[in-house]
Amino acid sequence: MRYGRLLPQRLQSNGLGSIGAEASASIWKARSAGARLLKLSCQELRKPMIGSGLISQTEFDADIRRVDEQDFLTLSPTLWTAWGQVP
Repeated sequence: MRYGRLLPQRLQSNGLGSIGAEASASIWKARSAGARLLKLSCQELRKPMIGSGLISQTEFDADIRRVDEQDFLTLSPTLWTAWGQVP
């Protein structure tokens, strides 16, 4: 999660100049492709998430159902882009 924010510094520390960076995120609505991806990813991780004890099976199931509710909105993961030029 933190690596994207560090990209400009990494480029600079490797001798690049004219460095720039951008970050973007989208809003994922219920039943969108992004929401389906989120739901599938969470379902794939169901056992380890519940096994960790940080979420109960009841809470997990409620959260998965929430993704399909008409008013569901969430942010996508952040997409980082960074660039620089060799001096």
